[in-house]
Amino acid sequence: MASAVQTAHDEVRRELATQVLQSFGGLRFAALGSSMIPAIYPEDILLVRRQPAANVRRGQVVLASRGGRFYAHRVVGTVEERGEKAWITRGDALREDDPPFSESDVLGVVSGVIRRGRKIKIAERPAPPTKCLRWCVRNSDTLTVALLRWHQQRNRRWERRGGMWRVWPGEVVDCL
Repeated sequence: MASAVQTAHDEVRRELATQVLQSFGGLRFAALGSSMIPAIYPEDILLVRRQPAANVRRGQVVLASRGGRFYAHRVVGTVEERGEKAWITRGDALREDDPPFSESDVLGVVSGVIRRGRKIKIAERPAPPTKCLRWCVRNSDTLTVALLRWHQQRNRRWERRGGMWRVWPGEVVDCL
């Protein structure tokens, strides 16, 4: 029973976040997963702005909705599907591409993140060292776990010094 209630609660939150993004043009919420490290870590606050799907470019991180979930992954290409343009995305830490997203699935573009109180821009064309780190994370589970632990320790040290408010992963923080 609790699972059905949680599922309904999550669905209402996603629908509300989608409406806020469409109505106000921007949204902030806490990241949940680790599929985008090293660009986005769990508990980073994503800064999402509404952008028409037709204007989405390769290299941008898009927020899309599919199967009742939000995904913030990088655009790696486009394809034609049933006469319409579709976007192919992949998490920076993942080895395989996601199934193509249709125009109606694309909600907006992640323009940056807030991490430990500082705004960080998401690069569309990262520098060679960042590309190398992405490749290493994608191909080494050990490195991925090590980066996640390092990130958690940095957050704890920062919190002990009086930083960071606590949010639940996936929580909508506010409208932009």
